[in-house]
Amino acid sequence: MLASILSTVSRRLTCTCLLAVLVAALCPSMAFGATPIGWFDYARNGTNTNGRLTWNYTWGDVPPVYSVYWRAGSGSYLDDRTNGWLPSGWYSIRGHWNNYYGSAIYGRVWYLSDKRSVKTGVMRTALFIHTEETPSNGQYNPTAGDDPQCWEGTNDYYSYGCVKVAYGIDMNAVHTRWTSYGGSTAHGNTSPYPLGTKLYVH
Repeated sequence: MLASILSTVSRRLTCTCLLAVLVAALCPSMAFGATPIGWFDYARNGTNTNGRLTWNYTWGDVPPVYSVYWRAGSGSYLDDRTNGWLPSGWYSIRGHWNNYYGSAIYGRVWYLSDKRSVKTGVMRTALFIHTEETPSNGQYNPTAGDDPQCWEGTNDYYSYGCVKVAYGIDMNAVHTRWTSYGGSTAHGNTSPYPLGTKLYVH
């Protein structure tokens, strides 16, 4: 009788342990109650229109690092002078808006810290991660030419130095990763911004 009880308890404990391992593997946040910590990485890949923006994140600041990436562009020249791609190094996120209304960019944006080019000495300012959309996250295409609030194709990856991703699925995914996997749900440029070392460019 005792042997039978112990056998039943052993099987239940084994099942419980296996379930815990499965939960840990499939959903680290549930297993450990951890908070995701994330950051952007932008690889220029020697081009202005076919770079890669990656969102990396960990659970509780411990390995492994999870990653998801999108095609992105930066700059209009193959160097880091004015209107070229972003200078290499770390950037802080100075603010984030869902409905930004600027003079040249609109909608969902991440405002980056300034960076001086090591090669040319030029201070780069007014840098963002963004797409081409309206302040309400739609599309506005009133002319036959290039419209700044409408994503019209590969040429829209060019910029004056910002990092740009395609409108639609890509921007939606970037925004979701930021808000849900270690970025921030806050908007504007007050606390908790600036968030340090949130973008690495190389």
